[in-house]
Amino acid sequence: MRKVLSVLMLLLGTALGVQGADVVHVAPWDLHSSFWVSLHQTLIDDATRETARDLKGFTDAERTAWGEAVAAYRAAGGKGELTFAKPMQITSDALSQVADDAPDPVIDAPLSDALKRAAPVYRAHGWAEDDRAARFFISYAAGLLRDAGPELVRAHEKVYGAAWPEHIALYVTPHAGPYGAYTMKGLSGGWITTMSCRDAGYQGFRALEMVLHANLAEQFLRNDREARKKVVGWRSETHRCDRGKDVLPN
Repeated sequence: MRKVLSVLMLLLGTALGVQGADVVHVAPWDLHSSFWVSLHQTLIDDATRETARDLKGFTDAERTAWGEAVAAYRAAGGKGELTFAKPMQITSDALSQVADDAPDPVIDAPLSDALKRAAPVYRAHGWAEDDRAARFFISYAAGLLRDAGPELVRAHEKVYGAAWPEHIALYVTPHAGPYGAYTMKGLSGGWITTMSCRDAGYQGFRALEMVLHANLAEQFLRNDREARKKVVGWRSETHRCDRGKDVLPN
């Protein structure tokens, strides 16, 4: 019990030390709280909602701007799961090239106009709270990765016979698609993981499992049929999804 309390106190101390738009480096991960990626994921979430979010406190102009941005996302998504639609993936990749707190960046992506239209609204309504939640999540996830990450990475490499990526950009956001976390190979060549800091199943010590899970699925299973056989159908209470469905779409 004393050891657990010591770990929690250490993580809390780390949390208090995370400031502003700092990127937290825990090799091979860089943990980000990005305004632009969080906005992107929030618009995706709004575009997939059956019931529109409550826009109480928004001005008429803000409601119009936000509604137009959500409509643009919904239209760009086409059929199927919107998170994994090509325009969304291209935009996710483009935003990984943008500074997390850039005030008015050049965004070379299909949904650039929608993002720019919604940005002032998100800064006024939601971003401050989302950033605090992401920073707190990053603080204890980074502590867990520092403590246990290297050993778990070596174990995964041994089991699957493949090297772990040398660098992974991990974006902690309020939403992250239907499963709360996913990894994609960026068009520029790097690995990009997006993970929700608000999913109830990914809190506390479960964050460590899910960071590894999200990376494992894309890196080791996508093109390795034998590795796929080892885990397809595996279920976890912390993830609550069937790997044969959530990370290996045809």
